[in-house]
Amino acid sequence: MIEKSLTDALVLDWTTLQHTAYFAALYPALLGASVIDWRSHQIPNSLVLFIALTGILYQSLDYGATGFVQSLAGMAIGLCALLPFYLMKGMAAGDVKLMAAVGAWLPLLTLSSAVLLTLIAGGVMGLVFTKHIRWRAQHTGVPYAGAIATGTILSTLTPTFL
Repeated sequence: MIEKSLTDALVLDWTTLQHTAYFAALYPALLGASVIDWRSHQIPNSLVLFIALTGILYQSLDYGATGFVQSLAGMAIGLCALLPFYLMKGMAAGDVKLMAAVGAWLPLLTLSSAVLLTLIAGGVMGLVFTKHIRWRAQHTGVPYAGAIATGTILSTLTPTFL
């Protein structure tokens, strides 16, 4: 009886490990991208590459070859989700690349929530910026990394939201 409870106490469940990785690597990188995007209206490729590679590594270590393939599929989905907005000149390429990098981290169901919540957050940001901050007169676009960070963090903290 004591052995079983000790074993149960030592085993961390998957969600705890998953959220530790998110807090340790993904969240700070997304917040950094948001600050940089706010200040310079650019997201460094080196930061996007870091997010993508750590996501691929994270998924590969947890799921092996399946995780590797899933992270690549997530990147493709993240890229395709925002690519139409880039093609219509609605956002910059860095934003699309950042969403693709986020896709490397997330399980596919969580990624779909992240994309939807990112689009909602971006829409709210766009309305607030154009109506209340008069952003349009001073700048050409909304720094969208904040919306990507918001949508991603919300989707990982509440994976059963959608």
